[in-house]
Amino acid sequence: MIRRAGAFKKAVGYYDREEYDKAIEIFERIVKDNPREVDARYNLALCYMRKIGIYKQEDEWFIPEDKSIDEVYAIRAISELNGILDLKPDDEETLEMIKGIKKVMDME
Repeated sequence: MIRRAGAFKKAVGYYDREEYDKAIEIFERIVKDNPREVDARYNLALCYMRKIGIYKQEDEWFIPEDKSIDEVYAIRAISELNGILDLKPDDEETLEMIKGIKKVMDME
């Protein structure tokens, strides 16, 4: 448990420094070892979203004009968020994130 907490903290540090590939690697390992780890799945989805430039500003999801779109990361983010919904079906924030990704990626 302590090792996992340390790995989680390290991944969050990478995320905060916008080193998303490094954060993804750690979060993916945590989720693989414990698929019920909701916080790791949530942060992994955020990393995937940042990789394709999806942000939320003033309650609206968007992709900045100067960012390229990578549908693979959108699909991965949705997959992780769906995993959270398997554990917490009524999680409004997770549902909102999925809706936001689908909207900006024209997946609706």
